[in-house]
Amino acid sequence: MLEINLNLKNTEPYQMVSQDFWRSSRKIIKADWNEEFFRNEQVEAEMVKFIQSGLYNVYPDVEAYDLRKALSGFHGVPIENISVFNGSDEALDVICRTFLNKGDKVVVRNPEYSNFYVFVQSSGAMLMKHYQDEPFVVEESKLHDFIRNEKPKIFYTSNPNNPTGYLYDANFLLELVEEFTDTLFIIDEAYIHFAFDQREAMDKLLVQSVNHNNLVVTRTFSKLFSLAGLRVGYVVSSRSNIEYLSVLKKPKNVSMISQVAARTAIENWGFYDMKKREVVQAREEFIISVRNLKNVEMVANSKGNFVSIRFGKRVNVNSLIENLRSKGLYVRNRSNIDQLENVIRITLLDPFTMHEVTEIIKDCLESFS
Repeated sequence: MLEINLNLKNTEPYQMVSQDFWRSSRKIIKADWNEEFFRNEQVEAEMVKFIQSGLYNVYPDVEAYDLRKALSGFHGVPIENISVFNGSDEALDVICRTFLNKGDKVVVRNPEYSNFYVFVQSSGAMLMKHYQDEPFVVEESKLHDFIRNEKPKIFYTSNPNNPTGYLYDANFLLELVEEFTDTLFIIDEAYIHFAFDQREAMDKLLVQSVNHNNLVVTRTFSKLFSLAGLRVGYVVSSRSNIEYLSVLKKPKNVSMISQVAARTAIENWGFYDMKKREVVQAREEFIISVRNLKNVEMVANSKGNFVSIRFGKRVNVNSLIENLRSKGLYVRNRSNIDQLENVIRITLLDPFTMHEVTEIIKDCLESFS
């Protein structure tokens, strides 16, 4: 009998969301995987133009030059410091396989984006979760001391954090990078656009990453840019790190139509900046409205395009989720994560839809009164 990779024996697969959205003909409010549904006419026009050109029968530009050039101008960093991947998940996987050896320590602060755990454990590294008393509050000094004591090969965080929505201060993270030079800091900024009004603040860590060999920043087009189905993400880091990653990176990993769509999205930043502000408005209104509902114990002050809600003990979360689904609302069950008992996470959509979401939750909570 063939033996599988021994590292996989103790690796738990990432838990997927329901695929009813693709199977069902009924209306579904998809609020379970943090996608956005903005449609940009310019992006769609360029995709159609590319298809009509017939060039989809040629392998894509393996250097993703036009997209990297657009990103370089957008962020103000050299093109040589950018590498494009088939979604930021692929980037995280390649980073782990590039830098980790068997037995290396990898520190995360619980709770965290659990798909990253698969990349760590399948590399044979040791995942170390740092627990604090309150998962929705950041205690920077305790995290600092944990990293100092454990001396990990890698520290990973999503920022804003998924699933709590808290945001690390960029200055604090940069201080860690500069103090612990033997640790590679991976900052996953999938949701960073929803945390800041100004691009300068949004890009603070990303710009600094080109000057630090122990700092890697990842971004995605799956959230604000609404291109989740096209799978585009990218890494910004020092030139030496970009060269290391190129060894394992698949050269034909990002289709040409995906490159075209992502480049056009960057060139139409004004549209997405406006949509971001709509999401932020919906977030603030939703948090206020849900906090007033019965059996709601806590609503997180999220900086992402999602909000986590903890319900009181009278609420059976599994039953609640089934009730929500029966009304067409699909959310993410996070109560299987340590310290997140009775917690669900809801993607923030447009203000009109979020009003409908609030009413559905309110109605379903009535059965637990």
